[in-house]
Amino acid sequence: EAIQKIDRSDIQPIYNDNRSVVVFPYFPYEAAHAFEMFCMRMDADSILESDAHQEGAKEYIIVNEGTLTLTVGDTHYEIEA
Repeated sequence: EAIQKIDRSDIQPIYNDNRSVVVFPYFPYEAAHAFEMFCMRMDADSILESDAHQEGAKEYIIVNEGTLTLTVGDTHYEIEA
């Protein structure tokens, strides 16, 4: 199908243990396309750790509100909305 409409009410949110982070997987990862798209909401002062992605992977981050501190290795980035 050429067009796929995603209705947010059909998306099953994924929470971390203390529910300070919630992920809405709009398009879950598919190896055939090497693509995924999701919305993540984080409470203030919450922390989310992630394993390294595969070599050559790209990640695009949009901060809609507040400031995100992103740490990659020993480098820290302050990303403002």
